Amino acid sequence: MKIDVGESLVYSYLRHVKNCYITQINWKPSGTWIPDPGIYEQVRTEFERIQKHKAFIEIFKTGLDHTLTQTEIDVLGFDQHNTIYAINVTFHELGINFGSKTDTRNRVIKNLLRAHLALNCYF
Repeated sequence: MKIDVGESLVYSYLRHVKNCYITQINWKPSGTWIPDPGIYEQVRTEFERIQKHKAFIEIFKTGLDHTLTQTEIDVLGFDQHNTIYAINVTFHELGINFGSKTDTRNRVIKNLLRAHLALNCYF
C-alpha cells in the first residue's frame, strides 16, 4: 500500500500536534457494521434533504447505503477529548482537475458529504 506524502504529513500532524491517540490512514466503514437504527434514520433523512436541494441535485446518483460503503477518509484521528478529525488530502501540482470545473466541484462536494454522512452514521 502506497502512502501519499500529504496523507503522511497530516497523519503526523494529528498525532503530534493535535495529540490524537488513534489515527488511521485510508479509513473506510466496514460492510459488516450495522449502525444504530435511530441514527441511521437521521442520516437517511439528512441524505434525502441533501439530494433534494437544488445545489446538490447532481451530486449523488446512488442510494445512501452505496454512498456510505464508498466513503474513504484519507486520515482519521480521534483525540482524548472525543474530537474526531476527518481529513481528505488532494494535491496536484497544477491544481485539482477531475474534468470540467463542474465535475471537479461535484466530486469534491460528494467526497465531503460522504465523509460527513459516514461520520454521523458510525460515530
